[in-house]
Amino acid sequence: MSIPVQIVVGTADPLVTTVDHPVAEIAGAGHYPPLTHPSQVARHLGAASAPIGT
Repeated sequence: MSIPVQIVVGTADPLVTTVDHPVAEIAGAGHYPPLTHPSQVARHLGAASAPIGT
C-alpha cells in the first residue's frame, strides 16, 4: 500500500534539505501556512488527495 504525500511550505520558510516527495510552495507564507494561507493549503492538499488513476 502506498500513501500519497504532499509537502507544503511557505517561500519565507523553505525546506533546507531535499526530499523524495512533491513539494508545493506557497508564496508569502512562513512557518505555518495552514494558519496564514488556509485556502492555498486546502487547494494543494485537495489536489494531492484526488483518486489516483482517475
